[in-house]
Amino acid sequence: MSSQNTNIMSIGRGQFRVTGTLTFSTVPEFYQKSKESLTFDDATYIDLRGVKHADSAGLALLIQWMRDAHMKQQTVHFSNIPLQLLAIAKVCSVEVLLPIVIAS
Repeated sequence: MSSQNTNIMSIGRGQFRVTGTLTFSTVPEFYQKSKESLTFDDATYIDLRGVKHADSAGLALLIQWMRDAHMKQQTVHFSNIPLQLLAIAKVCSVEVLLPIVIAS
């Protein structure tokens, strides 16, 4: 499966929504594609409500986005993280590192 089924779209200034799957087969290509949208020039909010399936590669992507934002001295916040990703983060003991916001 390619990242063609995984998308990121702007939903407002510094706000994005991700849809599709975040897996070993989609994340490498999708990460490259996401760099066009995610410039981390300001605080960034990423809504993951549209993610239908994720594995540990999806978690690695979130951590990479955190690193990218940090390199630009900015912050990134995630909302609607799929339960699959939260479970993987908990097993890996990194859930406390994820900047999660409660979507209103």
